[in-house]
Amino acid sequence: MSLADELQGSVDKLIAEYKAATEDGKLSFREILSLVSSATASFVQLANSAGDSGAERKEAVLAMVDQLFEEVIAPLDIKGVPNFIEPMVDKAMKELVLYLADSWIESLVSIFNKSGWFGGSSAGDESAPEADPEQP
Repeated sequence: MSLADELQGSVDKLIAEYKAATEDGKLSFREILSLVSSATASFVQLANSAGDSGAERKEAVLAMVDQLFEEVIAPLDIKGVPNFIEPMVDKAMKELVLYLADSWIESLVSIFNKSGWFGGSSAGDESAPEADPEQP
């Protein structure tokens, strides 16, 4: 069972909260980025509670962000984007969101480690998701 599977109940609860926050059915691009960055922070904290390696936690957080995008953001209308091109915009936006989430995870872990939230004192602490050495 993967870390994402173990945390699925908590992830579902968070996603339900984000769905409720977007009840009007429309989001601007700025609102989407704000929502995803907030959710990423929640997912990082949630994944840190598991005992897996940092790389596994990072992969799980990215899977959670992907699920959030598919269940909350993709079904919504994006303000200013005509419906006939929205599927293409959704696909491109999902790629961008996942790319940004990867960076946000690294930043959040560094901040959380420095503040002592993860019990560590540096960004290289083993208790947090690790940076992928192959990433730029």
